[in-house]
Amino acid sequence: MQQKKFRLTFKAAAWECSIIFFALPFLGVSLFGGILVKEIIRNNEIGAIGIALSLFFGSAALIIGIIYLSLVFGAIGRAIFSYLLLSDQGLEYRLWPLHKIRCNWEDVEQIKKSALPFQGEILMLKKADVSGFQRLLNFNKAIPSPIRR
Repeated sequence: MQQKKFRLTFKAAAWECSIIFFALPFLGVSLFGGILVKEIIRNNEIGAIGIALSLFFGSAALIIGIIYLSLVFGAIGRAIFSYLLLSDQGLEYRLWPLHKIRCNWEDVEQIKKSALPFQGEILMLKKADVSGFQRLLNFNKAIPSPIRR
């Protein structure tokens, strides 16, 4: 049984990590919110409005900072831990941390060209074993209608 593991190329990993630079305005807003809270609290005569503003800007800065860090660590993790594993039995595709897809070669329906120029080829599967968040967000399932006919 032969197995071949493919990881992202350097170019694809660099593109994945470019989110760090696109998300820098989020970091700037977060830092500005933290500085603003510090200046409001530093004021000697802090009133109810000052407390409300510091809570509002502080919580907004914290939420934006957490979103920025999750984008950065998610992009770095996808660049390092995502892979495509090909074997004689089938394939396994891991997009970290979202999902993992496994299937046999008999379950491959077709390979077709994507309509989007940056996407390449698409592997159409008859069935596959899916685990992770993708399983929770499966939009292909038919939703039964509550209206009876």
